[in-house]
Amino acid sequence: IVLSENAFNVSGDGGSFTLQIIAPSAPTLSEVPSWITYTSTTYSDERFAYFFNIDRNASSEPRTATVVVSVNGVPDESFTISQESVVFGGELIRRSDWVVQYLGRDEMDFGDGTTYVLEKFQLNCSGAANLYPLIISPNDLMNVYQNNLRDFFDYEVGLLQQDAKANPSTALVDLGVYSSNQSTVYFNRHMHGTWLLYVPELDGKLNLTGQYAEYEFNIPEEVPSEAFKRWYGSYRVSDGYTAFDITVSDADANYLYYIDGWETGSSVGQQMDGERDWLYARYSDGTLIFYAQFLQTEDYNGTIVDEVFAGTWKLSSSEISLDWEGVDYEDPVAYTVEEGDKVKLQPTTVTFDNGSTLTYNSMRYSRLWFTNNGNTANWAFYNTAGVPSLPAQMTYISGTRASASGSAPTVRQRTSTKASIHHNLRQARIINHYNVARMKSTRTQSSIKE
Repeated sequence: IVLSENAFNVSGDGGSFTLQIIAPSAPTLSEVPSWITYTSTTYSDERFAYFFNIDRNASSEPRTATVVVSVNGVPDESFTISQESVVFGGELIRRSDWVVQYLGRDEMDFGDGTTYVLEKFQLNCSGAANLYPLIISPNDLMNVYQNNLRDFFDYEVGLLQQDAKANPSTALVDLGVYSSNQSTVYFNRHMHGTWLLYVPELDGKLNLTGQYAEYEFNIPEEVPSEAFKRWYGSYRVSDGYTAFDITVSDADANYLYYIDGWETGSSVGQQMDGERDWLYARYSDGTLIFYAQFLQTEDYNGTIVDEVFAGTWKLSSSEISLDWEGVDYEDPVAYTVEEGDKVKLQPTTVTFDNGSTLTYNSMRYSRLWFTNNGNTANWAFYNTAGVPSLPAQMTYISGTRASASGSAPTVRQRTSTKASIHHNLRQARIINHYNVARMKSTRTQSSIKE
C-alpha cells in the first residue's frame, strides 16, 4: 500500500483534502472518528482516490486521528489528520484601556409607528477587530456560570455562530457584532438593578481572541405612576369555558408587571411549578400588554429545548405554536381594551411580507426544539389542557378599578422566512433575577488577569 501523504493538517474551521492510494485491491479504512467523513473513487485497478471532509472543531482543544488503511494480504498503512481548535484556549485578558460607558435610556423610532426605549452604551475599544457586547446580571453570572467568564462567553458566542450560519447574508451588526469604529450600541430596555456589560473581542471568523472589556452599571428604579399602579390586583381571565385567576404586581415601575397564575388551577392537568408559572407583561400608554418571552433553556428528556411563552394560532381545527416562523421575543400577543368597568384581553394580528395575516388564538407555555442551523424543528405545549381563547374577558376580583383609556400596541411586520433567535433578543429578555438554566460546558475555571 502506497499513500500520497501520511499526514494532513486542517484548520479549526474544517476543510477537505484528497488522498491517493496505490493498492492491489480496494482498501478498507478504519478508526475514522465521527468528525471525519469520506467518499472514494477508483481511477484504475490499483489506484484509488479518497475525498475527506473535516468538520469544524468547536472544542477548546486540537484533535488528531490516525486512520488505518487495510488490504487483504499486505501490511497495513496509516496516516494522521491533525486539526487545530477554533476556540480560544488561552487566558482571558481584561483590557483596562478599553472604555465602556452607560449613557442611560434613549428612545428609538423604527419608522413604522413603533418606538422603543433602549439602553445606550458608548464603546471605546481602540484596535479591536469585532466587538460582541453581552449583558448579564451578577446573580446569573454567579449561579448559572459560577462566575466563569469563559463558560459565559463560549455559550453566547456559540449562539452567535449558530445565528451567523443560519443567516449568512445578515450583516454582523444585525447579529449584535460591532466593529471598533461603531462606538454607540443599544440594548432593549432592562429592568432596574445592577448589571454587567462584557465586551469580548472576536476575530474575523467570530471566534474569541481572549481580550474583553468589562463594565458594571446600575439602572435606577423609577417611581411608579398612578396609571401604572392601577393595574395591580387579581383578575379572572375567561373565554366562558376555561378560566385562570392571575395576579398582576409590580416588576419594574412604569414598564413591567409580574403575571402569576397563568396555566395554573384545577382546569390544568399538569400545573406550572411555582418557579415558572409567572410571566412578565409590559405597560405602555395605559395598556397592559402580554408579550412572547423566552423563559429558559432546559434538558427535556435528554433533548435541549427552549421553554417559551408565546402566542398560538388556529389553523383549521388545530392550535399550533410558532413552529415554522420561530418565536419573536418582541411580539405583542394580547393587550387590554377597557370598556367602562370591563376589560377585554384582545389578540394582536401579525402581518407577513407576502400580505397574509394571522390573528393569535391564545397564548401558552411551549417547548421548542431547534435544528443545528437555528430553525425550529419541533414544538410541544407544556400543558395539554385548554387555555382561554382570545379575545377573553378580564374580570377584576380584588376590588374596583377606575376606568382609563389605553392604546393598542403596534405589531411590526414580520418576514415569512424562518426566524433565528438573535443575540439582542435573548440578551434583552426581561428577566434579571431568574437563574436561567442553560447548557454549560465542564471547562475548568479560566485564569483572568488585568
